[in-house]
Amino acid sequence: MDPRQIVTMDPSGSVLLADFVPGIVQEIRYCSTYNFIGDRIDGYEEPVALLTKEAARALKGGSRRAERAGLPFEGL
Repeated sequence: MDPRQIVTMDPSGSVLLADFVPGIVQEIRYCSTYNFIGDRIDGYEEPVALLTKEAARALKGGSRRAERAGLPFEGL
């Protein structure tokens, strides 16, 4: 399923982090076998981060401040 369809169906108001912070580096290990149990975790269908709008905005603000300061911002 397309991650944007998941967000559309999600009544909690979650958003895709990559939509709020373009270019953010995300390492979503639960969707792969490269994690602490060595197998894909049930329920992780796509390697995306869903956050509340407030959390995504906060990360975006941190990204902007880091960029202005000349610091790399690798995010999650």
